[in-house]
Amino acid sequence: MPIASYVFESKNITLQHQGSDDRVITINTRECMKYLTELADPKDMLKDALLSVQWDLWMQMAFAEEVVDLFDRSTWATHDYEPLLDLVHAKIAPHALHQQRCENHVQMAALTASNNVGEGRRSDRAAALSYLMRDFNMKSVTEVKSIRNAHGKSDKINRVEGRQRIQLFADYCDSFNSRVEHTRATAGEEKCRCLLDFIAGDTNKISRVDLEARKAKYAEGIEKPRKITKAEQNSCGPDITAEMDGGLKIKYILQKYDKEIRAEIECRGIRLSKPYTQLSMMEKKNLLKVDEMKNLAVQLKAREGIQPSDVKQIAPQSAEMLALVVALNS
Repeated sequence: MPIASYVFESKNITLQHQGSDDRVITINTRECMKYLTELADPKDMLKDALLSVQWDLWMQMAFAEEVVDLFDRSTWATHDYEPLLDLVHAKIAPHALHQQRCENHVQMAALTASNNVGEGRRSDRAAALSYLMRDFNMKSVTEVKSIRNAHGKSDKINRVEGRQRIQLFADYCDSFNSRVEHTRATAGEEKCRCLLDFIAGDTNKISRVDLEARKAKYAEGIEKPRKITKAEQNSCGPDITAEMDGGLKIKYILQKYDKEIRAEIECRGIRLSKPYTQLSMMEKKNLLKVDEMKNLAVQLKAREGIQPSDVKQIAPQSAEMLALVVALNS
């Protein structure tokens, strides 16, 4: 089908009630339609079911002698535009409401997650609030207003509270359960089961999508050659931690291990300023720290400005201390 270029009519339209301050906005129809259709493909648009299903009726409406208003049957003349009206209600009208509900649902999901619940529970809470509380709040206010008007009272109320709220909510839950049972019976067990699997399963959760994306990323990264960074390069060899039997933590230099401590001091050849039996446990600990710091400096592993207090473990050299390390970590 040949598609001829079309120039939209240039006309200024005033839109009211835009924004919270009810300001008035004026737009030009030609500029607006140019913006809306600039990236649109006419051929793809013609394939859309919104146009293709009732194409003849759309053409009939477009070339009618008088302007046709789908929402005013008096302008239909002798034609029946009911199928087009049904299309508007089924395909176009729900978009604005659906978008607003999605925005509310996202905000509500964040609100219900404020106490660190998982995505499944926050979604269930948001759904319950959307389908139950929002509808109940609106209907309960309307019902209480009608009751107050009937008794000649003021109908200025934004939210039902107290005993009346509990009574109305109990009635609403009964009505809601009845609607659920009716819907289940109408839809059938198969559709209900599919819906339950869709909601309860993890295949549609965003965490599953993120997990699969991470797995794909990791799988791709494994195939690539890994570059060893400068920080990972150590010409002095790896440092083996105490947890991997590479040393004894300073906190284990205790009186009950005095036999192993003495063997370690003698093995290292540490000079003592007084007999070993006269040394306090703190002095023995400091002797080992200082000697270990000297060993680190010889191995070029000591950073600039290192202090004995920076030494958190010693590398055992005596057989007794090595056996103690193995025993403590086993």
